[in-house]
Amino acid sequence: MEVFTSIACALLGLVFILMFLMKFINIISNGVVARKQIIICLINLLTALLLLHFHFEIDI
Repeated sequence: MEVFTSIACALLGLVFILMFLMKFINIISNGVVARKQIIICLINLLTALLLLHFHFEIDI
């Protein structure tokens, strides 16, 4: 069961990292930065980092 949880956390972490990168590139390319966009982007980054941290904690 731990293996499936670890794999799920890793995959979700990668998905959130990709979402963060897409939003970050979109923010940079538009040049217009709204506070809401930055907050959503940072929430995606924080979620991804927490999921990847949990993935490595399970593996150890």
